[in-house]
Amino acid sequence: MLKAFQRLLHFLGHYFLTLIALLLTILLVLAALAPYINPNTFYLPNLLALTLPILVCFNLFLLIYWTARNKRSALIPLTSLLVAIAIHLYRFREDITRCSRLTEEPAQKFTVLSYNVNLFHLYSWADTPPTMENIAALVRRTEADVICIQEFTTSDVVFTDSAARGLFAPFAHIHYTLHHGNLHHGVALFSKFPILERGVIEFPNSYNCAIYADLRVGADTVRVYSTHLQSFRLHRNNINFIRTPRFSSGDNFLFQISDIFKKLYRTLQRQAEQAHLLQESVKTSPHSVLVCGDFNSTPFTYTYATISKGMHDTFHEVRKGYGATFFTLFPPMRIDYILHTPTLHPHSFQVLPAPYSDHYPVLASFSLRKKNNR
Repeated sequence: MLKAFQRLLHFLGHYFLTLIALLLTILLVLAALAPYINPNTFYLPNLLALTLPILVCFNLFLLIYWTARNKRSALIPLTSLLVAIAIHLYRFREDITRCSRLTEEPAQKFTVLSYNVNLFHLYSWADTPPTMENIAALVRRTEADVICIQEFTTSDVVFTDSAARGLFAPFAHIHYTLHHGNLHHGVALFSKFPILERGVIEFPNSYNCAIYADLRVGADTVRVYSTHLQSFRLHRNNINFIRTPRFSSGDNFLFQISDIFKKLYRTLQRQAEQAHLLQESVKTSPHSVLVCGDFNSTPFTYTYATISKGMHDTFHEVRKGYGATFFTLFPPMRIDYILHTPTLHPHSFQVLPAPYSDHYPVLASFSLRKKNNR
């Protein structure tokens, strides 16, 4: 009787684990398909894409577990992992192929820095002193020729607009989207190269935006975008809950889940709309283009796929690995980018571990290249 009961428990345990594996398989495949599905049509894949590394780890664990036990059930997580790998390899293969077909004639070399500075910690509730002097010193050490800053903030009292312009490169394009008391928030672009033309891409119903400047680089012109897409606006209590969820807190637990869920899917939908506006502007540029900034989105999402269409991700061309730039949540995410059109040749890419913001800055160097007739 006891043995029969043990066999029943074993069977039920295996059946339950198989159901969990099937569920994780479906979730992983949906997350992998996120780049092809607009969240305004169906938001779940892009919501799952935010947790894609975690889903991969769960499926890997089940694959190892069942392989060690010589179970055919290992085919379930194996299938989902192969599908996810195939989808993303197909996406990135086109970038590599386009790039390999180009031969270049190197022109003037220049460096670009993109950094979300977290409002320079100028707001009154910051836990640390203002960081504008430290960030300016960091920028000077990099000797960057073009500096794109998101969450750029000045103050009528502590850090004025004129003081900010004096800290960075001589030519500037600054656009404020929010004025709160004596604080002014927006996006900035500084350049050692002369600015020939400026532009702003306003995002409807948002304090986020993108700006661009046409820069005279040697004998050529390069259009550079400084971009800040919709933030998730997770409050400190949301972040604390994600890090250490309290299942015993009753109604507060359900409220936190609902609050986070609403913020996530609404943000994903707005990001998709903003990505289309940005991509339409990039397509009309008569010059080589660099798109820099904080997309608030991982490389596995529809937002990233939309903006990067027809462009190269400098990180993929020069670096290997995960390249995380945002460490507030787990797992750390790569949400800050420097993308470029094929007429630009990347030489280097770095994520700088600077402690002055909740983001790490990214630094890349380029030269213009012309497509030969061969």
